[in-house]
Amino acid sequence: MTDQLIPDDTCVAETDLADRLGAPRHVIKAKRSDFQEGSDWQKTGRGVVWTAEAAGRLVASFAPAEPPAPPEAQPAEKMARRMVLTVANPSLPNNTLLAAVAPGDDARDRSKWILVRIRPGLGRRFTVAMQLLAEQVPGVRLWRFLGPPDAPEGSPVRYPKFRGRWGLPGEKAAGGNTTPLEA
Repeated sequence: MTDQLIPDDTCVAETDLADRLGAPRHVIKAKRSDFQEGSDWQKTGRGVVWTAEAAGRLVASFAPAEPPAPPEAQPAEKMARRMVLTVANPSLPNNTLLAAVAPGDDARDRSKWILVRIRPGLGRRFTVAMQLLAEQVPGVRLWRFLGPPDAPEGSPVRYPKFRGRWGLPGEKAAGGNTTPLEA
């Protein structure tokens, strides 16, 4: 027979508060010390109930004092940038990556290597010193493969057709003949 200090019609369960706030219960439990037991909150069996007024103050304590500042515009150099790279090592242990270097960098210097993500298993179609177009995405260490070095903006991603050769759309594949097909 427990004495009920808080009337049933004005109480809010702590689990409901946790769901509403999106905070774990242990955080709300730590905040109980800021409120009076018996007048603001009370244990009932295995649960805890709060008065409506104390629940409102608890919710207000989770709200930020001032709204967060809007995100600043990213400078152009931090936005995604496209660059023609030279393949340094097409056969890394991870078959979805190849190592490339920026123009003017030494391909033997591993500290200059840029990791470019490619489709699995297509690394064998690239050769050392082959040119490719890639895009750096902010916040990500890997670069995104975009296609041949002369790929226009917004074109679909194309991989080399043969080892060491891009091959042009509409080219005949047999025998290395590069004459366009007749329509």
